[in-house]
Amino acid sequence: KVWFQVHRACMVLVLALTVVSFFIIILSAEGYRDNLEASDKKHLNSHPILGIIVLILTCINPIMTFFRCSPDDSRRKIFNWAHFGVGVSSHILAVITIIFGLQLTKSGVKIGATYVVYVYIAVFVVFEVIFEIIKMRERNQVDDTKYEMRIIEGEEKKQMSGETQKFSRIRFFLLIGQLVALGVLALAVIVYILLDIGAKGH
Repeated sequence: KVWFQVHRACMVLVLALTVVSFFIIILSAEGYRDNLEASDKKHLNSHPILGIIVLILTCINPIMTFFRCSPDDSRRKIFNWAHFGVGVSSHILAVITIIFGLQLTKSGVKIGATYVVYVYIAVFVVFEVIFEIIKMRERNQVDDTKYEMRIIEGEEKKQMSGETQKFSRIRFFLLIGQLVALGVLALAVIVYILLDIGAKGH
């Protein structure tokens, strides 16, 4: 399945980038720092702890896939929810960690980069809501088709297959749109940071 290949590729890419980023930060900061802000923004001191948690969760998720049971296994739902929970948790914590990191005095990044991250969050939420709406419509339409079909079994399966393919295509294009939109915003944050660093260098 195409979506699964994209999903797996993204998971591996995220793991690689997270590990590399973590070690770059450790080398740059010359070790762990638990007292980054002495001002009234002491909540930002949780940035390194959150970063470590994100790293752990990002490593756990792909490891979990090695213990994935077959689709018809009764325990598959447990894996699905666990995999989903770890993935979403790491994503949410990663965004919070980035926001905290951008606000650190040492980062030297202007507030504009943080606003871009806020837009990232908004876009992500919008796409997720759309995905859920489509999932509900697909479920309802499939149920209606099952109810209305009172004909030959083969034709019913063909009809069901067509509906499934239609929603599958919609989800695929939405996924591509989400990846592009979030990728552009992530790139914008990186460019913003690099420009700030370059400006300070001059």
